[in-house]
Amino acid sequence: MGQIRSSYRAVLFLIGVTVPVWALYTNVLHMIPSIWFVTLLACVLDYYPLYLPGGAQWSTSILCYIWAGTKYGVMAADLVMGMGCLFTFLRAYHWNVRKIRWFRYITTLGMFQVSLYTSVAVFQVTKGTPSLFQSALIFGTFEAVNILLFLGVHWSFDQLASAWSTVRSFNYLSVSMSSILFVLIGRYDQIMDAILPVGLLLICFILMWQQYSRAVKSSSEATKKYQLIANHTDDLILLVNPSATITFASPSHARLFNKPLDEIVGQSLYTFIQNPDSVRAALEDNRLRSSLHQIRLQFGDRVVPTETKISPVSTPDNEIECFIVVSRDISERLRQQDYLLQTEKLAVAGQLAVVLPMRFAIH
Repeated sequence: MGQIRSSYRAVLFLIGVTVPVWALYTNVLHMIPSIWFVTLLACVLDYYPLYLPGGAQWSTSILCYIWAGTKYGVMAADLVMGMGCLFTFLRAYHWNVRKIRWFRYITTLGMFQVSLYTSVAVFQVTKGTPSLFQSALIFGTFEAVNILLFLGVHWSFDQLASAWSTVRSFNYLSVSMSSILFVLIGRYDQIMDAILPVGLLLICFILMWQQYSRAVKSSSEATKKYQLIANHTDDLILLVNPSATITFASPSHARLFNKPLDEIVGQSLYTFIQNPDSVRAALEDNRLRSSLHQIRLQFGDRVVPTETKISPVSTPDNEIECFIVVSRDISERLRQQDYLLQTEKLAVAGQLAVVLPMRFAIH
């Protein structure tokens, strides 16, 4: 099986090698001036990828590869594809050529080459069909083949589960909208009456991409900060919904109680608290105010006394959305208090041991 997986990657790599070869051949022997404009357009589009729900990105430069393939042929499109993909890798590696993983780059070209050959074949077969229907088939074929090859590469590295998760989060509606807009503008000579609204729609679409990009980046940065705090604090942090179900547990729970987090998330908060009456009252109180409790958390056989603060999080309508439950282990504090109390008792006992004989001696 390992040999098959290595052979799969090797075949894609060899196919990818043909891309720069055909690109050089096209540029030297068959000069096509307009192909350089398409190449430049592919690089520009790659700089402004389509941000999809979930944070994934889809490079609209792929549309240029397909358009060049159907207009000038696969060999001409290889110039666009090779340069566009190189621009993508350079940007991903912060313009440091030495850091680029060239095997990965060539393998990616191999995936695109197979996808492009397949989509151009579909273009030849579907000639005479309505333009939008034909375009949908071409783009759909390219993406379907590319996804299968993508899954195959991850299968060859025994990472199929993570790849499938990425594929499932892909938003095909957004990709379809951008593809249709590209086709409409590419066929402007047939839709002169609609060119203005289509252009305005494209501008709106680009602005939407940029706004979504900024929102995704801001959300991603905030999430990283919160994860950094949650992962490195010793406080026990829980997010609890209004029905007292735990929706998030900080990694400190796993460190302190030696218990997997998936055995905590989804459970009722009350199942981990000894005598949860005060906590239950705080969660059922509709007033938006924080409360402080001394409770004992029990996970498995271990019981930890804590000082716990419960803070409600409200929606814009002043409805309680969830609760942040922050607990701090006070075992050491209680041991210190017990030690001081015992010390005071011993000191008092010592004083009595000295004073009482003296009193008896006086009498």
